[in-house]
Amino acid sequence: MAQSPSESLLNSLEYEELLTLFNDFEGDSLAQEKIARTYLERAKVDGDTVKVARGYDRLARIFHPQKNLLYADSLIAYTKDWEHITYPGLGYIIKGYEYFLLDDIRNEFLNNKIAYEQSIRSKNLIHQVFLLDNLSKARVEWGSASKALELQILRHKILTSKEFYKNFRESTRKEIRNNLKYLYSKEIIDSYRNFVIIYSKIEDYILAKKYLDSINLELKDFKGWDYNYYKNWYLDAKMETSFYTNNFNYCVFLADSILKNEIAHFRSNYFVKNAYVYKGLALSKINKNYNGIKFLLMADSIYSYKNINSSLKSDILLFTNLNSFYKEQKNHKNQIKYLDKLLYLDSISMVNYQFIEPEIIKSFDTPVLLQEKEAAILQLQQENSLSKRYLILGGGLLLFLLALSALLYRQKILFKKRFKALLQNNPQETPAAGPSISEEIIEDILQKLKKFEAGAHFKNPEVSLNFLAKKFGTNSTYLSKVLNVYKEKNLSQYLNDLRVAYAIEQIKEDSNFRKYSIEAIAKECGYRNATSFSRAFYKKTGIYPSFFVNEWNKQLNERSLS
Repeated sequence: MAQSPSESLLNSLEYEELLTLFNDFEGDSLAQEKIARTYLERAKVDGDTVKVARGYDRLARIFHPQKNLLYADSLIAYTKDWEHITYPGLGYIIKGYEYFLLDDIRNEFLNNKIAYEQSIRSKNLIHQVFLLDNLSKARVEWGSASKALELQILRHKILTSKEFYKNFRESTRKEIRNNLKYLYSKEIIDSYRNFVIIYSKIEDYILAKKYLDSINLELKDFKGWDYNYYKNWYLDAKMETSFYTNNFNYCVFLADSILKNEIAHFRSNYFVKNAYVYKGLALSKINKNYNGIKFLLMADSIYSYKNINSSLKSDILLFTNLNSFYKEQKNHKNQIKYLDKLLYLDSISMVNYQFIEPEIIKSFDTPVLLQEKEAAILQLQQENSLSKRYLILGGGLLLFLLALSALLYRQKILFKKRFKALLQNNPQETPAAGPSISEEIIEDILQKLKKFEAGAHFKNPEVSLNFLAKKFGTNSTYLSKVLNVYKEKNLSQYLNDLRVAYAIEQIKEDSNFRKYSIEAIAKECGYRNATSFSRAFYKKTGIYPSFFVNEWNKQLNERSLS
C-alpha cells in the first residue's frame, strides 16, 4: 500500500474486510494501529465481545515487545473468564512470542505452558500443535530430550489426524485458502525437523536420517517462497549428521554446498557459520588440521550471540576446539579468550536449564573450565616473567602507551559529553524562506516525506534523489529544493540523519539490536557497509556507534543495579 487508509475507507469496510486490510499493511504499524482501532471501537459500539477481543489481539502484534505485552495482558484480562476456543489462550501465545523476541526463555516457556493448558481445555487443536512445537523445542534445547520427544510424538499425532486438517482448513482465512497445501506442508516439514533435532540430541542418527529423508521427499513438491531456507536447513542437518557418523568427506561436500548457496545470496550468517564449523571439524578429522582451524576461525569471525538459542551445540564445538588448538600451541592468551566464551555459554545454559530442567545443571563442566582458565592465566604470567630482558624496550613502549592512553582518555571524556548531549532532545528545525514553487506542491512533498520517515523507507539503500522523486510523483528539482529549504539539508544529509536517528532509537529500545555487530546495524539502517555508517554516525553525533552501544549498555546495567 502506498499510503495509510483514510477514515472514510475504513468506515465503509465490513469487519472481515478490515482484518484483510490489516494484513495487507503488515510492517506499517501506524496504518495497522489505525485499522485495528477502527475495528475495536466499532465492536465496542456493536457490543460484540469476540470482535472486541480480536481488536485487542491485533493491537498486541504491531508494536515493540514491551507495548505488545501490555495489549496482550489487556486481552487476557478481558477474556479471562471465557470458555472460548481462541481466548484467552491467544493472549498467552502472543506473550510467549514477545518474550521470545526479548530472549526471556523463562517467561516464554511459562506463557506457552499456560497457553497449552488453555488449548487442551478449549480443544483447540491448532493452538495445541503450535504450542507443542514451542514446548518441545524448549525441552530439547534447555532440558530433557526424552521429554521433548514425548511432546513431539503427541504433536505429530495431532498434526496428521483428519480432525486437525479439518480444523486447519476451517480456521484458515478464506482469502489464503488457496495456499492451504503450502501451509500444511510447512507444518509437516517443521514436524519432521523437530524429530531430526531431537534424535540428533540423543545421538540416534539412524532415526535422524530417516526423518531427513522424509523432509527431502516433502521438499520435492514444496512450492513455498521459503523453499531455499528449508533446503539449506536440510543440508545443514545432513552435514551435522554426516560428521557424527564419521562421513567426513561428505560433511565437507555438504558444507561447501551450503556456503556456495548462502554466501551467493547474502542470506544467513547462521548457516554460513555452521558450515564453517563442521567443515573445519571434518578437515581436522581427516588430518588437515591447520586447514580445519582456518575455517573454525572464519566461523568465529561471524559469530553472533543473537542465534545462541538455536546453535548452542555447534557454538560449544567451535569454542572447545579452538580452545584445544591454542592450548596445544601454548598460546595461552587465545586459549583464555575461548575459555571465556565457553564459560559465557555455560552461564546462559545454566540460567535456562535452571528453570526448565534443573537436574541437568549437575552435568555442567563449569568448575573444570574455571580450573583450566586459572592454569592458562598462571602459565601466561610465567611466560611474561621471562620477558624482563626487554624491560627497557617495554619501558619505552609503556611511555608511549601512557601518552596514547591520555589522548584516548581525553577523547573518551569528549565522547561522553557528546553522548549525554545526544540523549537530549534536538531542537526543532525552522525552515527558511520557501522555494519558488506552489504551496500545493510543497505541502504534497512534505506530507510524502513525513510518510517516508514514518514508514522507515529510508532504510532502503537504493534511495536516491531520482528514485524518491519518482516515488513521490514529482521531479528531482522540486524535491531537492524542498529538502534544502524545509529540512535545511541535501538528500544525503537528510538520509544520514534519519538513519542515524533510527540507529540510536533501536540501540536504546531493542536489546536484540544492541547485540548486532556494527556491520549488521549498518545494513539494518540502510548503509552498504560499516565504514559509511560509522562515518555518518560520527559526523552527526561526534562519537562512533560502537562507543554509543557500549555507553548505553553501561547505563542500563547501572540502572538495573541501582
